[in-house]
Amino acid sequence: EAMRDKGRFSGFMKNFPVFVIEDDFAALTGCAHHLAALLPQ
Repeated sequence: EAMRDKGRFSGFMKNFPVFVIEDDFAALTGCAHHLAALLPQ
């Protein structure tokens, strides 16, 4: 709720989904998947 309670921007902010990511290596996992997609098989 604190993420969405932004005064005059509340209506704007409620359109953005908020997710909690608990994986410490989420960014590295995403980079690895992106790199694998770019490399020829």
